[in-house]
Amino acid sequence: MERYRAIQERMLQRSRTCFTAAETQDLRCIVRLAVEFDDYLRHEELDALDPDELEYVAGSVFAGINCFTGAARGYSVLAGAVGTAIGWPMVGALTSPRALAEKYLAMYQEFEALDVNTQFEDKPRSRWSSSTLPRG
Repeated sequence: MERYRAIQERMLQRSRTCFTAAETQDLRCIVRLAVEFDDYLRHEELDALDPDELEYVAGSVFAGINCFTGAARGYSVLAGAVGTAIGWPMVGALTSPRALAEKYLAMYQEFEALDVNTQFEDKPRSRWSSSTLPRG
């Protein structure tokens, strides 16, 4: 619990200047979900992951898709924003619980290594704000 709150605070401290209140809440949610799923995977034997249990635990992550899209939409309109590697082609390539766990853990390491100071440094929004982008 302390771990995700520390990461949330670090990210939220910088993002508040460029995210709306709703985007900030979305970011708070996905940070919590990401850390909780990482904790689950790190405390389980990867070769012994029960597919049904993994599906149940991953369900909370997938339930946060609206938060992910909200935060991604907010980030995507910042000057210098980069795209995400997450998408259906990548998900479709994950053919086993172990493959999912290994991919997630690798992506989580990239997430932890983010320099939030450069990701959110007082970046202006482009001429398209997240409120004018099409939803859905």
